[in-house]
Amino acid sequence: MEKWVSAFHIAQRGIFLESNNGMRRTVRVVFPNNLNGSAVRLVLSNKYSDTPARVTDLNLAVCNENGILDCDTIKPLTFGGRTETVLEAGEEKVSDVISYETRAGVHLAVSMYFPDEELLKSGSSLGTAEYGGYTLRSEIGNYTRVADMPLNNETDAFVRQAGGDQAADAPLYRSLDVLTEEGCNVAMLGDSITQMCYWYKPLTKRLYDAYPGKISTGNQGIGGSRMCYDSPAAFFTMFGDASYKRFLDEVITISGLRYVMVALGGNDLGIAGTDLAGMEEMLTMEQYQSACRTIVEAAHERGVKVYACTITPNVIQEKGNTWDREDLRREINQWIRATDLFDACIDFAEAVGQGELPGLKPEFDFGDGCHLNAEGGKMVANSVDLSLFA
Repeated sequence: MEKWVSAFHIAQRGIFLESNNGMRRTVRVVFPNNLNGSAVRLVLSNKYSDTPARVTDLNLAVCNENGILDCDTIKPLTFGGRTETVLEAGEEKVSDVISYETRAGVHLAVSMYFPDEELLKSGSSLGTAEYGGYTLRSEIGNYTRVADMPLNNETDAFVRQAGGDQAADAPLYRSLDVLTEEGCNVAMLGDSITQMCYWYKPLTKRLYDAYPGKISTGNQGIGGSRMCYDSPAAFFTMFGDASYKRFLDEVITISGLRYVMVALGGNDLGIAGTDLAGMEEMLTMEQYQSACRTIVEAAHERGVKVYACTITPNVIQEKGNTWDREDLRREINQWIRATDLFDACIDFAEAVGQGELPGLKPEFDFGDGCHLNAEGGKMVANSVDLSLFA
């Protein structure tokens, strides 16, 4: 029996920067596909916006890994028979079901044109590391049917450099679902370490190589995301809702979801008591455990397995990640390793940490003391037992 499975999905958050927005530009979301199917549907979301958003000339096509389209494969994506739609503030929409043969092992591209000058306020950004989904953004104009569209390289290069290899935002995009006879989805729920894609993408490659046609992934990482608290008031909705809420509202509803990897807690430990948030938002062990139970109970009701990832270490600071928070991080990790709440523990901290010493191993440090670089991401990805997804 055929079923809907997300071929690739991303997290939702508020977006507010004109420098990497889609206004009057074409945005192309590119990702490797690992599902064989007969039809597709596109899911869009304007969840975090307080204004309507219009998008036109949506289409799907096969492309190469650089996002250059095979124009013979372009197929319009329609809403009520039209390749244009408006999402009201907070609205989610699912496209018409479009007959389209997909096959594992090719890259797909969803192209969208945003014709209005108004700032788009809901979406997310994707890494541009070696493997996995990423976003291309054009110069001013509609290039949805242009194979090799002219890119806004100057701005996007700055965004990637500042954001840890993250490209422009993908406004409104939530998921492309495939109608398939076999396959399931893995969601990676995390913060910037997940969103930056340095472990998400090599793990996706390992999974696709091991299970061709049978598994897909999606990146539910948001920079600044916390397990137990919403985005700090100073940052509006840029960090999204608390991740246990995101799971209940956004992740559990992903088509074909079978597994979720939870890699959260670093921002809960590091943000409180800084310029971002007050000490009243300091994480406790009880809060973390309660949030995890909420996720696991909801997941198990749907037949979804939850794999908890230990919290990777951070450099010790005078404000933020102090010694007492390092102690709490270790306590949380010991609980993750020992509890029978989760279906498995994946020990990220063991893979890239320094044992009894605080902080990441230098060779795995992005350069700021807390984020993984490409080598650190590969180390984490290679530490995952793929039989968990058999």
